[in-house]
Amino acid sequence: MNKLLSTIVALYNNETYLRQCIDSLYRQGLSDDEFEVIIIDDGSTDGGGALADSIASSHSNMRVVHQENKGLGEARNAGLEIATGKYLHFIDADDFLLAGSYRHIVDNLMPQDTDIMVLDNVKDGTCGSAMIPGHIKYVGPIRQYIASKYMRVNVWIKLFKRSFMEINGLKWPAVNFNEDTAITWSALRHDGTLLVSSDKIYFYRANLHGIVRMREVEHVKKTVNDLVTVNTLLREYAPIFSGFTPVKSNFTQKYAMLFNRILCTPYSYKEIRRIFAQCAAIGISHLNQSKSVRIYNLLYKHPILYYMFQRVIRAVYFAHFKIDDGSADFINRKLSY
Repeated sequence: MNKLLSTIVALYNNETYLRQCIDSLYRQGLSDDEFEVIIIDDGSTDGGGALADSIASSHSNMRVVHQENKGLGEARNAGLEIATGKYLHFIDADDFLLAGSYRHIVDNLMPQDTDIMVLDNVKDGTCGSAMIPGHIKYVGPIRQYIASKYMRVNVWIKLFKRSFMEINGLKWPAVNFNEDTAITWSALRHDGTLLVSSDKIYFYRANLHGIVRMREVEHVKKTVNDLVTVNTLLREYAPIFSGFTPVKSNFTQKYAMLFNRILCTPYSYKEIRRIFAQCAAIGISHLNQSKSVRIYNLLYKHPILYYMFQRVIRAVYFAHFKIDDGSADFINRKLSY
């Protein structure tokens, strides 16, 4: 029997937090017949996969899929392929759901029957573990909302109608970083209906060992490649959003984030030429023509100029954004434009 809701948990080396995450899903006021939990173990090496199997043995509505490490995007795709719920919720194994959230969603938001629901979250340091009620701020066509309102890309505050994803062929790109940006704008480019609520349902953990905050040079280089992939997709989507200023602003930020990552990474000249060729191919004709982005694009087209003056460029960049040193610790700061 199909469920009302499928929760898909992408797991990679999060044994420490997994039990808290899964336990929270069973404090939602739903019966096992109403929802299912799908854990995709993406090649964990820390015992997380074995722990998932152990937890699943106590729950008839939980499945665990083990696969070789393919990355976060592919892990979520694996869950999408076997989910049966009317709505899908994709969460991270190091976070958890606030108690009573699903009951509230099923009783109060699902009757609106929209294609996408967007809710809210709390962060580390927030007291309490129960859902914080808010109010419905919008119900209507997707494009009417994003024409004037900023849209957060985080996938874990969204629920997608499964039929909407299937009809439109929505899948994650094979990337680990910024995959939420890609799937959000891929989904919102289609005609459909949207519900936006201020209900806080999700606890986001600032995990210092998570994908976003890993500082190893090779990892940061991989995030640059992921950002090239995501920005290429955004360029493809740009004509659809050409009249939506908030969306173009979001695209600009992702393009600037790419430059941010390049600056904090020690590349060889050969690597710089390769990456800048990809960046120049993306171009910025689809973005707001901010002065900063125009400068970035000039440097993308002229890697020799960048390489010759790299130290000066870094110093000016760090001073402009009030960054005290040249370490990679600044790469998570939100750029202010």
